[in-house]
Amino acid sequence: MTNSTMPATVKDAAAAVRADLKAAFPGTKFSVRVAIGTASAWIDVKWTDGPNDDMVRNITDRYEQFGSPVEGVCRDRLVSMPVMLAAQKKIRPVLPEFTAYDADGRYVPGDCPVFRLGGWRFGGGDPYSALAAVADLLILNPRTGPGA
Repeated sequence: MTNSTMPATVKDAAAAVRADLKAAFPGTKFSVRVAIGTASAWIDVKWTDGPNDDMVRNITDRYEQFGSPVEGVCRDRLVSMPVMLAAQKKIRPVLPEFTAYDADGRYVPGDCPVFRLGGWRFGGGDPYSALAAVADLLILNPRTGPGA
């Protein structure tokens, strides 16, 4: 996108972001909202499951170029509970004692040990992030292993 084709307003940019995301990921519902502050404007993009942040960033980055009315694009991806539970099932053979959610589906805080699964290295942080990474790499956007 060149400056001559850059949307004139942040509202136009948000409409273009929404259209580009819908075309690139037709099966994913995105919430695209405009936020305006003092002398700045940005776009908030939220979605559940589907593409990862890097995939969405490849589309939204073009709207943050010099000459754009957009100061920035905030991306927030959530991973649904069914996908998180599927990720947890993939972890169980490797870490049978590890659980990030109790029987009632409540989050259990604590550090996740580092582990390998499907050629990938996970863990070393909070359980939600480890499960989200497993969900992304092995369930939502499957890959065969590092460098795939």
